[in-house]
Amino acid sequence: MAEREMSVGARLRKESVGARVGRSPGAEARNGRCLGAAAQLAAVHRILRHGPALQFQSEGVAAGARPAVPRDVAPARTGLSNPLNRSGQSIDVVQRVRVYRQGSQTDQNLCPRPGIDDVAASAARGLSTSSTAANGSRIIETDNLGAGLEAVNDAGTHYAIRPPNDADAALLQAWAATRAAGGHANTAAVRAAIVARTTNAGVEIAVGAQGY
Repeated sequence: MAEREMSVGARLRKESVGARVGRSPGAEARNGRCLGAAAQLAAVHRILRHGPALQFQSEGVAAGARPAVPRDVAPARTGLSNPLNRSGQSIDVVQRVRVYRQGSQTDQNLCPRPGIDDVAASAARGLSTSSTAANGSRIIETDNLGAGLEAVNDAGTHYAIRPPNDADAALLQAWAATRAAGGHANTAAVRAAIVARTTNAGVEIAVGAQGY
């Protein structure tokens, strides 16, 4: 009777070991001595097939998921240009437009003419300039005009420099009214935005260069 109980107990222990071995491919490999050659080979195949998932599980990561990337790890720079926005222009590139104002850089020439350039109904109202190079001109960098002025391309190569948000031209008319006396802040802003000039022979000379 005692021998029979021992036999039953040994069988239960063996079945328990077999159940534990069947829980994972790793357990099968660690308990390979309890399996036949075919079962051991099958266990190795399962380890090779499920190795990454088992590794993540051992690290406390759900199967099929990737470990989280630390927040302080910055993505590597690719050296590629930034994506394009809806207008087709690179997001981080400043689109500069140089316009030409013929004549000198006196207050009178850098100010709109009252009664002519300040008519609210005119789409071309403002200080008249062109994006086409012209001899004997001042070259104005429109991006340097500041917040008080904008360059509007109303037609062709013509750009009108005028105050923004000024549908009734009240600000433009106030500016034009100072043409004779000079000294208006907008006139000074236009002068400050000049980056070069062209000679009558068409030679471009930068501000500050010899012969400017």
